[in-house]
Amino acid sequence: MTESSIGVKERAVVATLLHEFPGGPLPGTLQKLLRHAPESFEDLRFGTIAVAIRELSIEAKPVHVLTAREWLKAHNKLDDAGGALFDSLAADAVPLAIAEYESEDVWAAYATRRVQTVLADALSSAEQNPGQTQIIAEGVIETLGDLAGNGAPHSRAFTIRTPDEILGIKPAFG
Repeated sequence: MTESSIGVKERAVVATLLHEFPGGPLPGTLQKLLRHAPESFEDLRFGTIAVAIRELSIEAKPVHVLTAREWLKAHNKLDDAGGALFDSLAADAVPLAIAEYESEDVWAAYATRRVQTVLADALSSAEQNPGQTQIIAEGVIETLGDLAGNGAPHSRAFTIRTPDEILGIKPAFG
């Protein structure tokens, strides 16, 4: 079975972060990928490794293959990270600038998957609960805002107006 082009890019991003984690803040798209891991990765093995990288960074511990392996073992996630796959990542590291470039495609693929899921869920919910469409739409808008912003929840403000508000119609009673 061959790996998808996104899978190859995910592998390069994760391998690079394990071998060349910057001392300062990560570039924006890499931050977003780690913030949304493991879901931001199509291959959940790489997503699991990204969670280890994120947690080590949050805990202000060095991010490296050895510390990530220890974290994965301590949290019973080494098998989820692919076991032998994890050990073979060193050969896939690329310069950080290339990983940042590749992360744009990984993020775009995640955003597409996320939007498709959110819209499908919203349609299903609206069909089952037509009286809740405003609340459902607000959830969709919030997700779209999160994806359009810096990847942090509520990073971009959206408001939903009712059709009456849009048309400037005031309620007859009230």
